Amino acid sequence: MLKVVSFYTNARYRDAATVLTQSLRALDMGHHVEEIPDRGAWLKNCRIKPSFVNRMLYLYPTHNILYLDCDAKVHQPLSFFETETGFDIAVHRSDKGSVWGGTIFVRNNDIGRLLTRVWSGMTDELPIASEDLVLEKHVLNRADAKVKYLPKAYCWYGKTSHNTNEPKPVIEHYFFGHPGRK
Repeated sequence: MLKVVSFYTNARYRDAATVLTQSLRALDMGHHVEEIPDRGAWLKNCRIKPSFVNRMLYLYPTHNILYLDCDAKVHQPLSFFETETGFDIAVHRSDKGSVWGGTIFVRNNDIGRLLTRVWSGMTDELPIASEDLVLEKHVLNRADAKVKYLPKAYCWYGKTSHNTNEPKPVIEHYFFGHPGRK
């Protein structure tokens, strides 16, 4: 079973989280979206993600977890996660090679839980690094991590991804909260 999870940090993001929640309800997807106290800065708020995902794995022990940034909207059923197997964690890697952490799947098994604990701990130990960089450099390259890279349609970033030759987005992100992006 799959549980889609997300968080937002203040009223500024509540409308975005409402759009996400409505899209999940329209597709009858189990979800958990919650407000978390604001830490006062965008990067500090982003760095909540690893501990939040880890907490969700334990809160929903019979569900695999799909984390989505609160600025996401799900347009279609998430069939990839029903048909693809053989991995513990799945993320999207951009055309330039960097990990985009707006869509992260974690299988709720021993390795998935270990990977999120490592991710959370390393994010705490490296206070100036983004959570996505920690994920890329300290979790995805572990020998025990079975990683799958998501198709672009599962981590579609607004106008930066649109190309008429590509499939329509399954999950679209709008960069709502990212500094300097609209």
